[in-house]
Amino acid sequence: MKKEIRLVTARDMIEGVAEKWKRAYYSHQYNGWSRVGRQEDAGDMHDKLLMLDTATATAEDVEAIIGNAGWTACFCDVCCQEKAPCIKFASEGQDFHSIHICCDCIREAAAMAEEPAEAECPDGYCRDDYLCPICELRQEILSEIGDENPADYDVLGT
Repeated sequence: MKKEIRLVTARDMIEGVAEKWKRAYYSHQYNGWSRVGRQEDAGDMHDKLLMLDTATATAEDVEAIIGNAGWTACFCDVCCQEKAPCIKFASEGQDFHSIHICCDCIREAAAMAEEPAEAECPDGYCRDDYLCPICELRQEILSEIGDENPADYDVLGT
C-alpha cells in the first residue's frame, strides 16, 4: 500500500470539505444520503458545499453550512491543538485513518532524531545502501516540508 505524506494548509481543508463530506455521509450501499439534522439531509448540505468558491471561501463560510468548525480545522494528533499547516500521514485510500502532526511537533521530533551526533541512525541500522524505516520516514518528512515552502515552514528551525 502506498503511503501519503503531505503538507496540509487551512486552504486545503476548505477545498477538500465537500469531498470529505460526501465520503462521510453518502452510502453507496443504500444509494443515498444519510440525514444529519431534523431539517436538512446531508445531500442538501453537500450541494451547498459544492456551490462555495473554494478559492475564496473561509472556514466561517463552511461552518455556516455544516454548523461546526471541525471540518476545516487542522488538529495536531500529537499536541491536540488546532494548528495549520500540518503534515498529513496516511495510507493511500485510507483518509479517515490519517493522522495530522503540526510543524512544531515535527520540528521537535526531527530535533530528537538528530541528537546522536556520532551516528546517522539512532539505532545503528543504516548503511550507505540501506535506510531503516525510521530514518527513511524522517527523510521523507523533512524533504516534504522543505520542498513545500522553506521560508514559511522552516520545520527544523534553521
